[in-house]
Amino acid sequence: MPGGAREAGNPSFRHSRARCRSDARLGVVKAEGTRMIGLASLPCLGLGIALAALAPRAGLRMQAFETGSGLLLVSGLALLGAGLPLFR
Repeated sequence: MPGGAREAGNPSFRHSRARCRSDARLGVVKAEGTRMIGLASLPCLGLGIALAALAPRAGLRMQAFETGSGLLLVSGLALLGAGLPLFR
């Protein structure tokens, strides 16, 4: 029996081909999700920079502004790092 006919009649071969196709689709979804994580870091970094810039003018709330800006900057950098291909 030629190799093509044997593979076509083998149900496990068909199942493995379907699994490969679904894995490829998951890779596309994973890449889009990674891009979204990278984009989510931009507002965090922007707000962190804005709060840090406004902290000297905040008066009594300066400590809260600095704490909030630090938290936003660290979370933005963490989100940016999570989107790197090294951690996929």
